[in-house]
Amino acid sequence: NLLWNLQDAPPGAEGASAYDVMVDSRDDIFVVGDQFVADPFSWDRFTWKVSSDGSILWSRTYDGPTADDQDDTYYMALDELNGAVYSVGASCSSSLTASAWATTTPQR
Repeated sequence: NLLWNLQDAPPGAEGASAYDVMVDSRDDIFVVGDQFVADPFSWDRFTWKVSSDGSILWSRTYDGPTADDQDDTYYMALDELNGAVYSVGASCSSSLTASAWATTTPQR
């Protein structure tokens, strides 16, 4: 049964793709993915915390080492004990410089 359907892009984005989702012990839902930003042209990483009723509680973004890069998120892990969301991915700039990254986002 469909409980709710969230079709939205993070603030400032023109489109988004979700790549990983996890649920914590309080039934809050965490979503990571990529968002398209037209000005400047780039793909940035986002993390959402969503309530069990489908409301976005907060949204965080990561714009890689340069403004014109493509930041891809691959996986995430929740650390409920320390209140953090860990995500990993990679960035590639228009000059074809690539880098891997790992970030932590407070859950609260």
